[in-house]
Amino acid sequence: MFKKRTNQLSAAVQQVLSWIPIRRPLIRQRGKVALLTVAGLFLLTGTRATAQTVLFTDDFSGPALKPIWQAYLPDAPEGGDGTFIETYVGGPNYNLSSLDGHPVLLLGNTLYPHTRTGWSSITNFTAPDFRYEVRFNTLGQGSISVDGFIEIWIMDATDSSRYDIAAPFGGNYGQSRCFFAGSSIDNVYNNLPFNFENNTYYRLVLESAPGQHVRGYVLSDSGTELIGWTFAHGASAFGSGFKIVLSQFMGSPAGPCDAVVAANYVKLTKTSGPTITNQPQSQMTNAGANVTLSVAASSLLPMTYQWRFNGTNLAGMTATSLQLTNVQPQDSGDYVVVVSNSVGYAISDPATLTVLIAPEIVLQPQGQVGYWGKNASFSVESAGSAPLSYRWYKDNLQIPWATNSTIVLTNLDFNDAGDYQVLVSNPLSSVLSASAWLTVNPAWVALGMYPGLTIDGVVGKNYGIQYITNVSHTNDWTTLTTLILTQSVQLWVDTSVNASVGTNAQRFYRVIAIP
Repeated sequence: MFKKRTNQLSAAVQQVLSWIPIRRPLIRQRGKVALLTVAGLFLLTGTRATAQTVLFTDDFSGPALKPIWQAYLPDAPEGGDGTFIETYVGGPNYNLSSLDGHPVLLLGNTLYPHTRTGWSSITNFTAPDFRYEVRFNTLGQGSISVDGFIEIWIMDATDSSRYDIAAPFGGNYGQSRCFFAGSSIDNVYNNLPFNFENNTYYRLVLESAPGQHVRGYVLSDSGTELIGWTFAHGASAFGSGFKIVLSQFMGSPAGPCDAVVAANYVKLTKTSGPTITNQPQSQMTNAGANVTLSVAASSLLPMTYQWRFNGTNLAGMTATSLQLTNVQPQDSGDYVVVVSNSVGYAISDPATLTVLIAPEIVLQPQGQVGYWGKNASFSVESAGSAPLSYRWYKDNLQIPWATNSTIVLTNLDFNDAGDYQVLVSNPLSSVLSASAWLTVNPAWVALGMYPGLTIDGVVGKNYGIQYITNVSHTNDWTTLTTLILTQSVQLWVDTSVNASVGTNAQRFYRVIAIP
């Protein structure tokens, strides 16, 4: 199934390895064991985080590897094939570099068929449960690298022939991609189809919880399990303790070829409690809507769930999803979920639910007639969750300064005439008012009917004009004005009453002489 391969690093590998000049770790012999000696610190801590105790971690931020690693591994089968025994050839070539802004351990090794390079830990770990994880980027498997480009092991502290191995595998130059899960303890070697992507981050895990079997699996970078295998034994199989291993191997090529990978971190924890892999997300919605909040978590032990609202348990809400129906503003607040198993728990990040009442217009702006040089105004009355904002428009163009519920137009000009609307908004949604038309006229004009009296008299004489509203009240005459004729026949109009207005009382007039 394997094709002939070049015994030179491909051009792509040379380019990747050109980031930082490759250096080999300093190896010194101690009896029959080759030890890797590098500068750095070994982290052993009891810090509690998400119900996990960190036993060891290295994020490869340098300036050197942490001095936990030794160049020692037994000859052992391929991770998922017990047929071929891989010969250990020593510690790998590596660079401490960066990729996508992350520090990485860049492993780039040219390996002959059925050989393996890697490190095991000097430290022996003892724990009733464990989670050994490496985050890595596949780079260009099949074009610059093939076969067992990265492996992780849990190896018995006193008997290196007892181990569990998990590894993605790019067999047949990346054409037969799969996941290896092998155990010398169970004498089982599995080869499961797994079509991993190039230049993609994954997380490779070997894990065991109290009373549970060891499981090897691959997670997406967001925490979703993609492929895995459960062995027939638990952590108790390593009763004398265990070492962690990071390695690469080569399958069955016709000649030497490349194994290249970028590892972002390695981490060993006691993984008793659940790990939340997808947090519930904050949401904003309208009153009356239905809302679903969900969480995803991983654990080798059975898990339970309890949702909380503003710190108080929600009775009966014990599933991975929280269903809220017909939500109202009083449902706004912070929701979290506590994920538990028999030995630990994890609390999600708060998911904030904001329930708003959509804005609505209660009283629309009204069209009107304005007059040149005078003022005009439009108003809107609205309801909905605060804060409400307002944007007025004229002929579909926003008026930058008009941001209140009322717009006042001063000193009207004729170009102020047009179609006015207002957009009322809150953080949930917006509503646009009906159109209100403004007409601008030069002035207000009214047509009326006013009584007129024609007086035929003597020029220069003084006359009085009087009226009554009831001819039977002859003592109720009221003088409207006095008038000195300037011509013998003269017209006088009573502008104090509009006869076309039906509510005005009728008038009877007379002219008297004023000596």
